[in-house]
Amino acid sequence: MTRALVCVAAWWDADAGPPRAELLPRAERLAASFSTRILAHVLGRVAEHPAVRLHDVPWVLGSPALYEPDPELRHALAPNHGLALVHAGPATVVMALVEALGCLVEHEAVLVAFAQDATPPYHEALAAALVLSRALPSAEPPTEISALVLEAPTLRRAPAPTRPERSHPLAVARALARAVLVGRPTVETVPCTEADRPDHWRIELSRAF
Repeated sequence: MTRALVCVAAWWDADAGPPRAELLPRAERLAASFSTRILAHVLGRVAEHPAVRLHDVPWVLGSPALYEPDPELRHALAPNHGLALVHAGPATVVMALVEALGCLVEHEAVLVAFAQDATPPYHEALAAALVLSRALPSAEPPTEISALVLEAPTLRRAPAPTRPERSHPLAVARALARAVLVGRPTVETVPCTEADRPDHWRIELSRAF
């Protein structure tokens, strides 16, 4: 797939206050790692959408470092169609989106989520989630006013625009989730990770019609 409809999103950062993580029972929530709690928080927000059933869609989970959700969360929300883990450092968001778009070849929808605890050099915990589905034909209107289309990430042969606030590898995921929630098209960039290449990845959210 080269594009996907996305109209459900959620994100968490420290400005949002303590993660609620109400998908987990209280005892398991208290024992879970912080990464798992913020992931459970955003998944809980996504699950509030009436059309989303977390069990029924494949998951793609991106984390810059090696991280897997705690067994309690996997047991409570284990997707029937599998869980793919993507650990790609600064390119995690790009590679997770590419993996998720690939899942749409065989599935109607896919959940792509991101989680990272506060660790050097980023010193900020972040989590975000998007639900992607097969894009509507261009002749049909979106089912929701806020619906946007995610275009497949493309590699551009030019340096990425300088954005100091985007040093965190998941900052782009948060930006995408925020844009979806307000129905605002956006273009985000991720610098290429190879030092001898000035290329960057371009991620675009456009109107669904």
